[in-house]
Amino acid sequence: MSISPTTRRISRAELLDGLGQLLLASLLGLAFLLPLLRGAVWPLEQVFIHWLLLLLWVVSETRNHLSGRGALYWLNRSRLLLLIPLLAASGYGLAVFNARIPASALLEHTGWISAILALAIAISICRQPRRRELFLSGFAFLTSGFALHGLWLFSLREAPEWWEKASFLSGTYVNHNHFAGLLELGAGLLLGFCLSRQGLVRILAAMGLVILLTALIFSMSRGAWISLYLALVSGCLILMSDRLLRRRALQAVLVLIFLPVLFLAAMSQSDTLKTRLESFMSQEGQYEFQDFRLKLWQSTLAAIQARPLEGFGPGSFGYEMLPYRQKGFEFKFDYAHCDWLQLGMEYGLVQLILGLLVVLVFWCSLMKRCVASSLNALRFEEWGAGVGLLALMIHGLVDFNLHIPGNRILALMLFGAVLIPARESRRQGPG
Repeated sequence: MSISPTTRRISRAELLDGLGQLLLASLLGLAFLLPLLRGAVWPLEQVFIHWLLLLLWVVSETRNHLSGRGALYWLNRSRLLLLIPLLAASGYGLAVFNARIPASALLEHTGWISAILALAIAISICRQPRRRELFLSGFAFLTSGFALHGLWLFSLREAPEWWEKASFLSGTYVNHNHFAGLLELGAGLLLGFCLSRQGLVRILAAMGLVILLTALIFSMSRGAWISLYLALVSGCLILMSDRLLRRRALQAVLVLIFLPVLFLAAMSQSDTLKTRLESFMSQEGQYEFQDFRLKLWQSTLAAIQARPLEGFGPGSFGYEMLPYRQKGFEFKFDYAHCDWLQLGMEYGLVQLILGLLVVLVFWCSLMKRCVASSLNALRFEEWGAGVGLLALMIHGLVDFNLHIPGNRILALMLFGAVLIPARESRRQGPG
């Protein structure tokens, strides 16, 4: 007599948890893939990433529906979040009706839609504290791993063929400034782990932070140096505003003191670093700023003044700014070397201001949670993520990390992971 094997049906809770784990692994896998693709700067890579994120978003919304929360439930967390799809829809309208080359405009704007999808997926799966902790830990591990890999390549003193400059550490990226943008996102997060954890985890986080800061220094990105330092100062001031958190704030201040020491140690190993530091005041450095960036920004401002409200359409900077170049400035660039000026020119000042308001409101809400009287889960990790995001925003004043698809997706992915408070609290002492 044969006995038929018994089958056990998967419960809804198990299915939801499995889908959550799948989405978490997929996001971390994407966070590993994007730097390997050098920021996904090629159109074919961008299309592949977009369809992958679209598929993951469908899985995420299906999971939300099965859980009883309904599709797009995360929009109900705050009315301000409704501005995000409105901005996306209006951007598509500008791409079709306003740009001279609609295909280029649609490709560029699709990159922003991909980043928004990453934001939505991260919001959905990181509401659960354990998954949020795993995502933040994985993100910090990946950034420190790429920093270590970059230092290893740099130690060989032979630049890979894709490196822009042999003496500048670029890791897997072409441009050293964009590799520095990745490191900025991880630096604050690793510092947050140093503040919140004990024992071996704190030691590993501190080691990762030292590796990452060393790589950041040898990237020779002056904008990243200044941006991260200003963001760390701002983060320390926020912690200092809460009397119960001042001891942790003093630990963060030690990093501010340690950075110049690390610089001096690195200078003893690199003549290029000495030259790079001296370029702040050298004639060559002044030429690079006044005769290159300043004139490029003035040209971009002239274009914004011509069409301040509607802009020229996404992806239009490279060809629309040509008639507005300053006298004697004959160069042609695809980027303004200032994220905010380029966004203002392409999307118009209305969308730029609305988008910045949304980001700033939620960033301030995130940092306010760090000093709230009710203890929230992953308080210092969230603070560190906010510091890294602020550094990238400051860096955007003099560079274009947000126009590198990989860094843009990673930034919004990290922002989404900490944007909304976790459902449960893991008591985490302030002192």
